[in-house]
Amino acid sequence: MDREVQHHYPNAAVVYDLFNVVAKFGREAVDRVRVSCRRTAGLPSASENHQSDGDS
Repeated sequence: MDREVQHHYPNAAVVYDLFNVVAKFGREAVDRVRVSCRRTAGLPSASENHQSDGDS
């Protein structure tokens, strides 16, 4: 995304606000833990669940 902004607006400053940086980090951390727990429990991944939804 930064490269696209820099390409179209070379004089623009890209600014990241702390709220959204922390929120993104939190979502990614929770996702990693969730995936790890599913693997440990032997459950199918979320993408495998979506693929099987249409078969019923």
